[in-house]
Amino acid sequence: MPIQLLSTTFREALGIIDKQWPNACDYFFVMHPFEKLPTDFESLVLLLPKKYRRALTLTNINAEIGNLKSASVESLVKMAILDYLNNEDFLPSLILLQMRTDRIVFDQACDLCKSLDSSSRAVGVMLMRDKLGVAFKSEATKVINKLVQTEVDPSVLTELAYTMAALNVQRRSKILAKLSTHSVATVRQAVASALAGEPDKQSIKALIQLSKDCDSEVRNFATWGLADENTPNTAEIRNALFARLEDEFEEVRIEAMIGLACRKDRRVIPPLIKALNSPKISYGMIEAARQLEDPSLTPLLTKILEKLKNDNNRKLVVNALQSPMNAPEVR
Repeated sequence: MPIQLLSTTFREALGIIDKQWPNACDYFFVMHPFEKLPTDFESLVLLLPKKYRRALTLTNINAEIGNLKSASVESLVKMAILDYLNNEDFLPSLILLQMRTDRIVFDQACDLCKSLDSSSRAVGVMLMRDKLGVAFKSEATKVINKLVQTEVDPSVLTELAYTMAALNVQRRSKILAKLSTHSVATVRQAVASALAGEPDKQSIKALIQLSKDCDSEVRNFATWGLADENTPNTAEIRNALFARLEDEFEEVRIEAMIGLACRKDRRVIPPLIKALNSPKISYGMIEAARQLEDPSLTPLLTKILEKLKNDNNRKLVVNALQSPMNAPEVR
């Protein structure tokens, strides 16, 4: 993805969003027409889903977090729970606590995970997702592993899946695979996100199942997970990605193209050529062409290059024409 072409300010903002909504921005470039991507910060913000926009205003973030720095841990925890209960789009108190690395905050997070109140448990789990969880990784992992065994609330299960991935909890697939058939779509989506790129058989089986889910966002995350370059290059995975080329949801189709292209599966050529000939060409399509490295795409990419005016966009197409990539080992 061409995130490196954006300003440092915008990349920092995307990083802040990721603390609260893991992988929320991963699809930002997959779908957007690359020739129409603005370069100024304010216009970029307007392209993102509405709920992320407040979090993207760095001035507001710094001001809000700055105003809270003198607050006690107990006050910050109460604010985080209240904001969570009120479905606030942005939780500055939570982010501030996540960035702490001291024992008093971690102990508060552990206590929240034991609460009878599901919102408190969800916040406790979220607190362990960033620097705080890393600072006490061994203990945090034990708390998370214990809670996920008994938790039934969908919101808490969703946060548990994301946090297990953030902490890189070993053998999480054994636990999360059981949740891949959960009745609530947000849980299944979190599972797909948490298992993305994991090479073990349980993760792959769960992701293939989720790539056929009735919910389009679940399929999207699962297909992205299968397309990940860290996922083994097997016939089973390539066939699962190939099946998604006909998905009704365009983001899913593009993720499938990228996954097949990086595995040098030539079955992606006809749908990729069709996509590149469409009026709306996205970053994801160019990324698939770059990964595939097939000479048959050269005339089409050259034609696209000739029409481009933006220098950054031209760089992407030039990379697709010139920058070779190594194919994953086929098994």
